Amino acid sequence: RLATAQPAARIAITTPDAPARAAELARLGWRTIDNPDAKSGQASSLKAGIAAARNIPGVTAAMILLADMPDVTDAHLMALAGEFADGRSAVMSDAAGTLMPPAIFADTAFEALSSLKGDTGAKSVFRTLQNTASIALAPDMARDVDTLADLKDRKGKTYA
Repeated sequence: RLATAQPAARIAITTPDAPARAAELARLGWRTIDNPDAKSGQASSLKAGIAAARNIPGVTAAMILLADMPDVTDAHLMALAGEFADGRSAVMSDAAGTLMPPAIFADTAFEALSSLKGDTGAKSVFRTLQNTASIALAPDMARDVDTLADLKDRKGKTYA
């Protein structure tokens, strides 16, 4: 299982107004980074995570996951990792023709990922790279859980 893999680091980007969330993530072994610029768009969180990864010796890639997509399975993450292990520069998920996280990018893309601004995501960098691949992501795994109503819609769903 991916949950028992030994990555160089588990980095979670949080907002300064969520200290309880950051504390719980830290208790679970995640390194938390506050992003005071989160309202400026997704690029600020991506840049914060990549900056933290760049400072860890031996990091050669980053797997990008979104906390609001809890239905992504370990099997999907392992499929991404397997494709990346074949020497790809990046692998993204593809939900009905839309590229999205989860994704993995080699460290050779870190500079480009760090230059993103506003609400621009990693797929803009992905499209500029050579030797990439995408893995199909089932629609039920691509669903965002952003509101209490979204959470209630998922009530009763369990994970192995």
